[in-house]
This record gives sequence, structure tokens and C-alpha cells, in this order.
Amino acid sequence: MTALHRVLLAIWLGLLLLPNLTVASLANTWHAPEWQLAAVGCWMAALLWTALPRRLFLVVTFPLLWAGIAVVAADALRGANVLELVAVWYTFRAGEVQAALAPYRLALAATGLALCALIALLWRRPPGPGPRRKQLAAVLVTGAVLAVALPAHSWREAWPAALAGAVLEGQAGDSGIALPDAPDFRASPRPRTASWEARREQPPAAAETYILVIGESVRSDRIPGCGGLPLVTAPPAGALLFCDMLAGSSSTHTSVPLLVSRALPGSRDRVPRDATLLKAFEEVGFETFWLAVQERAIAWPDARNQVYDPAPKLDRAALLPLLDAALARPEPRKLIVLHAYNAHAPYRDRYVGPQAPFPVAGPAHSGEALWNDYDNAIDESMRFLREVAQRLQAQPGEAFLFYTPDHGENLFDDARGLQHHALRVPTLWDTIVPGIAWANAGWRAAHGAKWKTLADNQRAPVMHMDVAPTLLGAAGIRYEEPRRLPVDLTARAVPPRTRFTQVRAGHTMRFETLQAQARAAARPSP
Repeated sequence: MTALHRVLLAIWLGLLLLPNLTVASLANTWHAPEWQLAAVGCWMAALLWTALPRRLFLVVTFPLLWAGIAVVAADALRGANVLELVAVWYTFRAGEVQAALAPYRLALAATGLALCALIALLWRRPPGPGPRRKQLAAVLVTGAVLAVALPAHSWREAWPAALAGAVLEGQAGDSGIALPDAPDFRASPRPRTASWEARREQPPAAAETYILVIGESVRSDRIPGCGGLPLVTAPPAGALLFCDMLAGSSSTHTSVPLLVSRALPGSRDRVPRDATLLKAFEEVGFETFWLAVQERAIAWPDARNQVYDPAPKLDRAALLPLLDAALARPEPRKLIVLHAYNAHAPYRDRYVGPQAPFPVAGPAHSGEALWNDYDNAIDESMRFLREVAQRLQAQPGEAFLFYTPDHGENLFDDARGLQHHALRVPTLWDTIVPGIAWANAGWRAAHGAKWKTLADNQRAPVMHMDVAPTLLGAAGIRYEEPRRLPVDLTARAVPPRTRFTQVRAGHTMRFETLQAQARAAARPSP
């Protein structure tokens, strides 16, 4: 083997191991420390090297190299975790995937061509000797030792197994391929016997309807009343606005499970091993509903009634008929969660052009066209929310509504040039979201003190973790709360506290750090 071939082969092996030495982590499972991932990844590469003939090794590992370079480049240059996106692939439509990949198509093609050139140079060398039995035996013995020493999830999360795991996650929605009954695939990780130990005093004689609307990709500064343009449809009349709410995470598949549970940002589990707030409502006699345009495996809710309609429709077309059917049910007490799609990219698919307040024309990759598309999607999101409130207004008895999106959105806001969300590092733009509270006259008359306290908290810095206690407090439900930080916004003023959001498993970032990063990346004034 010539010196050139040794160098080229070393480059090939280094690229194969690169993700394990940098960013290998399947964010949907989040258990293994980095050193375990690196050890298992190196073993996998050694197994392929010793078990396969050289040319077959090159063929087998070619796509892994290409994918690994894409993962590392996205993490280093864009701050995005590609494996996270693959793991929730079932939440994407074709247009969204194209929008996410469009700026990088040339770079991906150039990378593929460069690897083809490298494999051509290595291919010219005659095939090596037959199977390397001694080396293979040593690798197998090492693998046996690692299998005993390391937990099983280290093997699933290390590269290149992480890529296969992400692909399987992406196909394991309710309508996906049949997979083993394992917590990370089809079976809910939430134990059926989990309880919030919920209790309440004598319920009102009147009917009760509580609704939590979980939005998507809506940032505070685009909502009228929080800095948004006046042409955008405003939130429901009489609503209370919380413009400074910190999301639990900047990605849907982490934020939503946190929003409806008692886990804190920084958990090692994507889906907390706990019941959701729906169980607390159920325990005191409410009929519970989860109506969504996004798949069940995002949050694994434990509602008695669950309907999923991931077809590419507007939220009003998909969710309002489901809401009408739930409201028509005879049960006197209901909790309904609506998981909407709101302003998720591509923004132009989220609204009806003739009804939009801002003109749209030409490609919307940046500049005014991008902002117009996004603000039009925000407008449609508020139209949807107003129609939900109108339906509640017509309901008998007491009705209470709380809205918040799962996260915000980056729109080339500063010198970092970031777009979308679910990046490796959260930003101020994709974590500061609005909260909107609304109640009908019946609820406000029965709970005047709670409504006043809620109104007094509008300017307070709040967090997603306050939403579940606030909904439960609005309904007068007491429950077991292991956390000290969350605040029931209907019961007391928000005290001084440290706000934080999740970066990745076991890691969080303080709000002050988000602010400092935004200031450092701010563009100079013209």
C-alpha cells in the first residue's frame, strides 16, 4: 500500500468516525454519554473494516460518510441537528423537507462528488487479502466486552446505528411500519398507572369546558399586542396576553411533551415517564380529548379520546370539525387539547392567499417576501384561535381557553443568519413565545379573583412550565406537584426566579444567555 493510499484510507476512516467524535446523538432517545457513543461507533467501524473486503467496505460505508458529513456540517455551520429532523420525519410534509434542504442542495451534491472521487482513487488499488480472521476475532471479543460494559441504548444511539434509529423513528407514527412494542417506537413510554393524585372541591353545577391550544412556530413579537403588525388578526377580544413566555425547548418533539407534563427542561427522556395533565382532569371527572394535526408519537398523550388528522389542510379545516364534534358530546365537563400546525414552514402553505393581509409574490427565501409569508401564517393562526373562542362563547356554563405555541422561529434576525427552529443551540427568537388566556363571561363571573390575578401577571416573565398549573388552577384542581418553580398564574404573582430552556438531554440554557447571544449577534444599526 502506497503512502498516498494510506493517507486516503485514513481520511476515509476518519470521515466515517467523524459524527461519533463530534455530534453523534439521536435526540429522540437521549440516554448515552458521548464517550459511550464514540466507543461503540469506533467498534462498528472496526467491525466493518475487518469483516468486509476493501472494495465492499468502500461501497457499504459510502452513504454513511455522506450522511455523516451532512450531520456534522449542519451542526457546525447551521446549528441544526439533522438526526432530530429525521427522527420526526413523519411530522414533515414534502414541501417542508424541500424548503429545509433547498439552500444546501449544491453543497450536498458537491460533497457526494468529492466522495466519489475519493472512492475512485481508493478503488484503483487491487483488493486486499482474504478475511482477516485474527483481527475479526479481536474485534468480536472487544464487542462482547463492550456489550457487557455499556447499556443497550449506547448501541442504538451511536453512529451509524443512530441514522438507522432515526429513520425508524421517522416511520413509526401511528400509520407507520410495524415495529417492536418498545418504548422508543410504537408503545407509549407513559405508564398507564401514573397519577397526578388530583382532587377538587365541589365542582360547579354548570357545565365546564377547558381548552388548551398548542400552536406551532409562533413567536411573540409577531402577535398584535406583543409587537406584531396591526394588519395581522388580533387574538380573541378580551383575551389576556403573555408576551414574555419562555418555551421549554425550541423543537416540537421536546417542547410539547414538556408542556403537558411535570418534567423540567433538561430531562434525559424526550417523553417524560409521567402522565400528562389530561390525567389530572380525568381523575376529577372530566372527559378528555386530544385533537391534532400532528402525530401521536410527538407527545404520547393519555386522553380518553384521540383523533389525528395529519392531512395538509389549514388548522381551521382540520381541527374545527373535530372540536365541534367534541363540544357536541353530552359530558358536562370536558378538557380538550388542540394541537395545531399554525405557522410552521413552508409558511405559504399555512394560509389562503386572498384572505391574507400582506402581498405575496415570487420566492420566499428571505427578505420582505419571507416576512410577509410568515405574518400571513400568524394571521391565519389567530383567525383559527378566534374561531375556537367563538365556539366556547356559545357553550353553556363556564369556559376557559389557554393558547401557546410549542416554540418560536428564526427568520434571519441577526448576524447568525439562522432560519426555522430545532437548531442545535436555541435562540431568543425560537424560544420566546406568546401565551393567550381567554374565558367566557360565566367563568369570569365565577372566578373573578383568579381572572384578576391572571391579568396582573401579564407582564411577568413566565415559562411553559406555568401552563399546566394555570389550567389546573383555573379549574380548581389540586394535584401532586414535585416541582418548585412552576407558578399557577391564576393564584399568585410570579416571584423572581431563573428561567431556562432545554438545549439537549441533560442540558439547559438560561434566558440571560439567550439574551447575551442575541446582543452579540445583533446587526449594527444602519
